[in-house]
Amino acid sequence: MSGASLPKARIVVTSRPSEYQAMHYTCRPPTLYRVLGLDKAAQAGIGEQICGDMWPLVRDYIEKNPQIRVICYVPVMCILVFHVLVWKFSDPRSAGNFNTMTSVLEFAIGWYIRSPHVNGAVDLRKLSFLAWNGFLERKIIFTEQDLRNAGMVERCAESFICTTSNGTQSNLRVIHCDKKSFFAHLVWQEFFAALHAIFELSVQEFEGYIRKIQHRRWQVVTRCMFGLYCKSISCRMHKLLGSMSSRDLTQKRRLLVQTACALLSQASNMDKQAKLERIFLVCEWCREMCSHEVTAQVASKLPLRLTLTGDILPNDVMNLLHVVRAASHSIVINVAVGTVFISDAMHGFFTNASQIDNVKMENLYLSRSRIVDNDAEALALCIKDGIQILCIDRTGISDRGFGYISQVIQGLGNPVCVF
Repeated sequence: MSGASLPKARIVVTSRPSEYQAMHYTCRPPTLYRVLGLDKAAQAGIGEQICGDMWPLVRDYIEKNPQIRVICYVPVMCILVFHVLVWKFSDPRSAGNFNTMTSVLEFAIGWYIRSPHVNGAVDLRKLSFLAWNGFLERKIIFTEQDLRNAGMVERCAESFICTTSNGTQSNLRVIHCDKKSFFAHLVWQEFFAALHAIFELSVQEFEGYIRKIQHRRWQVVTRCMFGLYCKSISCRMHKLLGSMSSRDLTQKRRLLVQTACALLSQASNMDKQAKLERIFLVCEWCREMCSHEVTAQVASKLPLRLTLTGDILPNDVMNLLHVVRAASHSIVINVAVGTVFISDAMHGFFTNASQIDNVKMENLYLSRSRIVDNDAEALALCIKDGIQILCIDRTGISDRGFGYISQVIQGLGNPVCVF
């Protein structure tokens, strides 16, 4: 991605299109394909390969836990969740509930450190130092000198760092002057960078980076920083990392929450799409932190009216409604023309929104999304007095699905424009 091969490329396939837009126009291929996520059929195929005979058990657990189900939409997290659940069910002593991305990553680290081939012989502080420096320098390939600078000269964490020599991946430590190392996936580097920011940086250093946390390149790092403040995760990380200043941790937490609230307040001056993206981002941070107090604090900053627009992913819906549920004021949520609900985001949105008393809807333009019968049934639960426009044209809705909706509309006290 340094630009050496991109001028010759014709197509870029990525899950992070913002990085594509940041490329210099001379290096930017003409065609971009954005990977949104895995549908249920793809997840099932991966699950059978990874979990084997335990797949039915893993699948049932995921279906009963919607917060984990939406995480599995992201390919790398889907694979990690499957592995983590297999480990969990294979060892009755394994503890921990998984409802956030950070909780999955933290459990994987704990399991890895306790595994026989490591048996605790890995220094997470050194690994996090390497990740942090690489993140700041936009470096994903590390030389032997980089490893030495991080103090990693005796042993690397082979499960998280892949060592290559002449392009051949190996779990053995191969000594060559041209040896290169890299994290097995970018999400690991981003997680360890967050670990360093929370548990290693001074408050003054941390404050110097706080204004960057809303930038797209920091999205996963910031998400993990909030997640590391989840009470149960924080306690377990303390045990792994050893002593640290509780005062520093408290001050960093305060900075994160203050910044999240400030960013949400500033969203009122943005256009619809940017405003929605900012709200989704802050809500994502809140759900990672798992704090009722912080969620209520952020919820108080939500605007009175929200408009969904663009591509709506399952995780966006879950994060948004998690915060909306904690709001003390009524919130009108509308769906704009051209909005597309991806995968089961529509079903999740209407099912959960119907259970929140302070949510009202007025204008729902759904013509860009497919509506199956269970979506229509969930939608019908959200049709209440006050709704004005319902556009379900070209959604493929069946007679049965339309029956759910028309039955509710007939009982309303106000006319509704349906087309």
